[in-house]
This record gives sequence, structure tokens and C-alpha cells, in this order.
Amino acid sequence: MTVVLVVLAIAFEVWLRHLSSQLDGAGLLAALKPVLRVCLLLIAACGLGLGAHLIVRGNTIVRARRFPAGDTRVIRATPVREGPLAIRIGRRCQTGGAILCLAGCAFAFLAMLWVNGLG
Repeated sequence: MTVVLVVLAIAFEVWLRHLSSQLDGAGLLAALKPVLRVCLLLIAACGLGLGAHLIVRGNTIVRARRFPAGDTRVIRATPVREGPLAIRIGRRCQTGGAILCLAGCAFAFLAMLWVNGLG
């Protein structure tokens, strides 16, 4: 996987050099806007994905009234918290997930406004 990413990065750099030698500033910006949009939306998608995972994990913790939840694999012996303390941890996971989802949506919206305002 790492080799594929390195090859893609090198190919992208070669493509950018070729493109920049052929186009003026405005043409280069127009050609790079779709690439910039995709990159910024992928960043937003990472935040949304992590936020959704935290919400689901928080729901599982609250329903089980246990942290870590019963379906969670742990690496080493982990103290199990039950009852109100577990619910508090679950609610914090849900809150953090909701904040990340909102931040991801806001980032995507503001990034698209910024890209559309370029040039």
C-alpha cells in the first residue's frame, strides 16, 4: 500500500510540473480546483467518519451501561466501568462525535466557499 501511495505522489508531482509548464496562472488554477475540492472533501470525510464512529460507540456504551462495551476487544487488562460512570463516558463519546460531525460539515462548506472564491 505504501508503494502505491509513493508512486501516486510521484505521478501527481510529474503531472503538476507538466501542467504548470503548459498553462498560465488562471488556467493552472482552473485545472487544480477539482483536485483541491477532492482533497478538502476527503479531509472533511475523515472528521465525519470519526464523529460517526464515536456516536455509534457512545450509543453502544450507554445501552450496555458498561465501558468498555461487551463487544470491544481490548489489548490488555482494562478496568470495567459500569453504571453512571459508564453512561457518562458514553455521553461524552456521543457529544464528541456530534461535535466532530458538525465540524466536518462546517469545514466542507467553508472549504467549498473558499475554493469557489479562488481566482
